[in-house]
Amino acid sequence: ALAFFQATQRERERLIEAKRNAASMVADLLSQSLEAPLDFNDEEALQKELDHLMHNREVAYAGVWRKGEANPWLERRTPGPSYPLPSDLETPGTIALEDRVEAVRRVLGRANQPLGTAVIQFSLARENADMAIGRRDILLYCLVLGLATMALLIGAAHRQIVMPLGHLVAAARSIERGERGRRVDVRANDEMGRLAGAFNAMGAAIFDREQRIATANKS
Repeated sequence: ALAFFQATQRERERLIEAKRNAASMVADLLSQSLEAPLDFNDEEALQKELDHLMHNREVAYAGVWRKGEANPWLERRTPGPSYPLPSDLETPGTIALEDRVEAVRRVLGRANQPLGTAVIQFSLARENADMAIGRRDILLYCLVLGLATMALLIGAAHRQIVMPLGHLVAAARSIERGERGRRVDVRANDEMGRLAGAFNAMGAAIFDREQRIATANKS
């Protein structure tokens, strides 16, 4: 479970970070290409820039605000889910949300004065779909890893614990029948080895005591 959650979290972070970096690059290029249209109030050129941007299938929304205006001067949307616009249009940056990546950029004029703001929203539908497939594959790998680990643990437990205990039970039955000389092999200096050594010492002590009792009774 820990491996599954760690792997899926890192995979999602990797996908989102790659999308965020790509969104930042596209937003930087757009803000530079909008300098002239905003500086000269060229709506036709602005439309061409946005139409060219909307050829990118990952772009869900693109809008341009002129400085001091509350409503967008021009905007474009693609068919599909509509996302709410960011509340803060003054702070440039790129943020990753659950279903989209939003990039806000200031557009500066010739005198390095702000002319407006550009907002681009990138859909994360493809990344979320890839992540669902990746989660399934990671889950299968983790299940195989868990089953393999369980099989190894069961095999090790059978070899290190169950088999020595079986030999110990057989030796105990032999002592119960009064058979002498039955010992348990001590193969390791672990808990089972010390238990086998203690059992052998107990068996030797039992037979020694019986022999001394028999000698005393005969005397």
